[in-house]
Amino acid sequence: LEKQEWEKARDYFQAFLKDQEGDSKTYEALGRAWLELGDLEKAQTYIDKALVLDPGNAEAYTTLLGIHEKKGNWIEGLDARDKALKLNPKSARAYYYAGQLYLGQMLVDEAMDSFEKVLKLDPGYPHLHEELGRAFFEAGLLDQAAGHFQKAIEKNPKNLQAHLGIAECYQKKGMTQKAIPAFENL
Repeated sequence: LEKQEWEKARDYFQAFLKDQEGDSKTYEALGRAWLELGDLEKAQTYIDKALVLDPGNAEAYTTLLGIHEKKGNWIEGLDARDKALKLNPKSARAYYYAGQLYLGQMLVDEAMDSFEKVLKLDPGYPHLHEELGRAFFEAGLLDQAAGHFQKAIEKNPKNLQAHLGIAECYQKKGMTQKAIPAFENL
């Protein structure tokens, strides 16, 4: 979803909670909206409430994993990953956040493994090819990285991170003639 859609979701769930007590799913949805909007403290507050109401809410643990990934909390992120995947072993979003967590720690093989699981579970997952491109780039597999960045660009021609990624692949391979136009697309 785009930022405006996350803002609408946030506003909807906040209005809902003003009128009545929410359940775990409502608090999780509001926490996820805050995560996507970048307010990690508010996201954490709502996710904590969701988990108090229902400690078996897999989506809340998945959102918690995303919060810890953004905060750089490695140990807490792994704990949330384990809980999320125990409750829902087919959660593409949990594997995606886990991949980001691993990539942030430069555990490239583990990141690629997580992103490959996302690819199997949900091939259309947003930003997946951008993240696979980053992982392959860090592993030094530049052709595969460029291929994933190109797929990300095909899905969203305005994806600046994918354009930057493909330009860096060309530059690292010494393909200046291809790198320059790619950088110009930024």
